[in-house]
Amino acid sequence: MAFKQRGAQLGIRIVPHAERISHLLHADDILVFAEASRHNADRILNILDDYCGWTGQCVNREKSAILFNKRCPKWKQRAIARVVGVRRVDQFDYLGIPLVLRKLKVADFATLVRSAHDKTNIWGKKYLSYAGRALLIRSALLTIPAYLLAHTEVPSGVLNSIEKLGRRFLWQKDSNRGLGFHELAVWRGPLRARLAWTVINEPDSLLHKVVTAKYGADLWLPVRTPKCSATWRIIREGADALSTILRWRIGDGRSVRILHDCWILDRKIEEWLTFVNVEEVENARVCNLLTDSLEWNVEMVNHFFGPILAQRILEIGTNVGEGTDTPELTKSCFGSSLSAVAYRSKVQGPDCDFGWLHNLKLQPREKFHWWRLLWNAIPTNVWLHRRGLSSTRLYPWGCDMEENTDHCITLCHMLRKVVRILAKWGFALPQFDSLAAAMDGVACQERFEAYWDVPPTFDYCRYGLVVIAADLLDANSGALVLPSALWAVF
Repeated sequence: MAFKQRGAQLGIRIVPHAERISHLLHADDILVFAEASRHNADRILNILDDYCGWTGQCVNREKSAILFNKRCPKWKQRAIARVVGVRRVDQFDYLGIPLVLRKLKVADFATLVRSAHDKTNIWGKKYLSYAGRALLIRSALLTIPAYLLAHTEVPSGVLNSIEKLGRRFLWQKDSNRGLGFHELAVWRGPLRARLAWTVINEPDSLLHKVVTAKYGADLWLPVRTPKCSATWRIIREGADALSTILRWRIGDGRSVRILHDCWILDRKIEEWLTFVNVEEVENARVCNLLTDSLEWNVEMVNHFFGPILAQRILEIGTNVGEGTDTPELTKSCFGSSLSAVAYRSKVQGPDCDFGWLHNLKLQPREKFHWWRLLWNAIPTNVWLHRRGLSSTRLYPWGCDMEENTDHCITLCHMLRKVVRILAKWGFALPQFDSLAAAMDGVACQERFEAYWDVPPTFDYCRYGLVVIAADLLDANSGALVLPSALWAVF
């Protein structure tokens, strides 16, 4: 108790009435916060001496450092540093995160970029297929800044540099398309969703107490102050990513927006095809639909939503959690992290044209081939002729047609011959007239099988590799022949 009382006046508050932060502990490290004064320095030293006497541990002054606010005069900084007996620094790393009292710059992350560059240099000495390179980029290179992205503000220039290294390693040259790779900026919000979930779901945590004391408990409320802290920007971006997988249980309805929050089933009303009078509920909250006793106002609900949707709303319980709106996840995190679930919801949402492709359990080579098809990066004669690498645009083996992606995937007479042979063997592959039609067919079948949880009627997952095999079948002998232009596919 005496120890607690002696340190009671130490620490800092970010706003009046907020929780006072005097220290943070992690394993055998400690961060101590206090106003820069000789008196506080002596008190901290006395407390640390008592602690070392009780535990038998001692402070490693060579590894310790003291950091001052830039508003503190230099003479005071030097005097306090001499009293404490540790070196004075402008920044230092703690748990891999740079701690500075200024906005981070690209130069602060030089070590991060150098680490990514060293990895690609080592990989470049090995012979790897395109699929192998893609796997290394996705699993080892793009994950380098993940920890920092979740906890601090990494400049966009740093993320672009790492993505550029990945593209150069993949193609052995500069490229503007990282096929099948997530953008690090897209990952940023989902990585920070865990911090937002802590603020929302753990009211007793120090993070919740400090953040809500300054900015309030509504993470989606626009910030009124022109300048906010980096911590708040990080949590707000995490909250935006979290909103795609969050559903609210209605307490008093004050925290839940009628149109823009999920509180009915697993989707926001703004994403439904309904006959809701949008203008009347545009900026309203669910509390406007409740009576003083926190029961549904039946007349108002029927007026806004019509009898069918109103019936579903009236079945939702209210006044849960002692009248406090509480969040819950719409998707299970079993076997995945919260960040992974938020990311999948983002990249497979309605705004992503080929998000369904992530649901197919493809081998790396097959997935990479699909992405090349989508980006028209298969080296057909049309593709090569456009780049001055081929003297003809025609298919070389008798079709008398231009060899483009649609020809390789759907129109080639040798392809159709392969499909007929496979049909005799019991593999019933569909026939399409273009790549776009093939993609629509695969997407429809994937959604049907995912919804009904039935085994696939045919192997759509490997359709791209099967159809490209038409170019590998010799018309006379039936033997497989590998044109040099298609080495990259296999």
